[in-house]
Amino acid sequence: FSAIHILLVIIAFICGLYSIREYRYTYKRLTAMIYILAAASLLVCIEVLSTIFRHASEHLPDIHPPKTKYSFNVCYILAWVVFVQLLGSSFAFFFCSKKRKGTFDEATEEEALANLPVDLGRL
Repeated sequence: FSAIHILLVIIAFICGLYSIREYRYTYKRLTAMIYILAAASLLVCIEVLSTIFRHASEHLPDIHPPKTKYSFNVCYILAWVVFVQLLGSSFAFFFCSKKRKGTFDEATEEEALANLPVDLGRL
């Protein structure tokens, strides 16, 4: 699960850089969805880790003797912080992905060309 999460985070980062460079709203929405998938995979990793520790403490006395205490400490808290940051990034990309067709207050000429309507039908 962690390998899938790392792969999704790398893909989301690359797509984020590309969607900042390109002005189409669909790239930003796609990036936001990839960030949500990365957050979901991190949530799965957190739950698997806590379930493994709970199962080991209940059923494997060789690994966790009966009167020992265990805690997740800083890593568990950092994982939840990263989860919240991934969700925040996805909401930021969703918020910035407005359709800008028909508005002519673009910052650059390149952005204005990217927002021109495209006719896909026959002439």
